This record gives sequence, structure tokens and C-alpha cells, in this order.
Amino acid sequence: IPLPAAAKPAPAKAKSGGERRQVTVLNCALIGAADVALDLDPEDWREIVHAFRGEAAKIIERFEGQATAPHDGAVIAFFGAEQTREADAEQAVRAGLALVDMIKGFRPKGAPELAVQIGIDTGLIVVGGDGPAFGAPINNSAQMQVQATPNTVVISPATASLAGGHLELEPLGARAFRVDAVRATRTRFDLSRARGLSRFVGRSRD
Repeated sequence: IPLPAAAKPAPAKAKSGGERRQVTVLNCALIGAADVALDLDPEDWREIVHAFRGEAAKIIERFEGQATAPHDGAVIAFFGAEQTREADAEQAVRAGLALVDMIKGFRPKGAPELAVQIGIDTGLIVVGGDGPAFGAPINNSAQMQVQATPNTVVISPATASLAGGHLELEPLGARAFRVDAVRATRTRFDLSRARGLSRFVGRSRD
């Protein structure tokens, strides 16, 4: 799938005193968490959620992300919020796939069979300063997440343009891709071909 190239802007100061950074945001939700909670004792559900968040945090940290837990059964992670890296988008996708693998074997005491939906987007957000992070990728990743079927990862075109050369992708309409697999290590030339080679400037055709 040919994908457009995407530039990574340098961090810039925001008016709020925070910093504008290109960040990849991962949005992960337990499917049917509200319904599951109704069927369990509140203490049991609390222990299950805490165990899930703990396992999710370990995976996200392994891929150099920072995790937050806005509410029961949900985890949001930021890749590149503290330090922008070339592989932030790819690391986020790999973390998402690792979360899917984890949940398939996640069976704390009293837990029913659970599944996750994961959405990922990349773009500018404001981090630091006073208050939480702000930016379109936070909402966009949630929109990707609701498009995901159980135990799948869906990414935006912006994330695909940065990490797609490493991935097997299935288009979901014009504005989303499902990640089917991570490709084996490839050369820089292979990755450039997957993203779409740029034309030579100032060169005539031989």
C-alpha cells in the first residue's frame, strides 16, 4: 500500500507554557467493561482492572511509552511526549500488538474472557505546562479505537505514513488501517519504496 511521507516537526513552545510535540497516541479499551463490571463484585472488578493496568503499563514502558488510565478498563499511552524518536509510531504499534497478545492470556482470579480494541494516531499535541495533554491525536486515536474489532489494532493514515513500511496493513475505508502483522526487518530502500519514493529534484529523465 503506497503511503505518503510524513515530516516530524521539531518541538516548539506553546502559549500555555507547555511544549508542542509530534506524539503518537495509543488508545486501548477493554471491550464491554461496563457490562462485565455489572456481573462482578466491585472488589473483584477493581482487582481485575488494576491487574490489567499493571500489565498494560509494563508493555507500554517496554516500548518507551508513557501510560495513563483515564477510567475503568481504558489505557491511553503517549509515545514521544518526553523525547521525540524516529521510531515512536512503530513502537506504539508494536505496543498495541503486544497488548493484544497479553489480553489473550490474561486470566486473573475471577476474570471472564476479555478482549481489547486499540486505536492509534500521530500528530501535534501540547504536553507539559499546567494540566493534561491536549491535541487532536487524543480524540483521533479514540475514533480509531471504536473502529477496531475485538483484539485488533487500527491506525490512522498519519501513523501509517511513519510506521507503515514495517507493517502489513488492511485499509478500512480511506481514513484507517488495520494492522495485520509486523514485517521482518527491511532495508531503508525497501521502507522508502513502501512509503513512496520522492522524485529527484533538478534531474532530467535519462
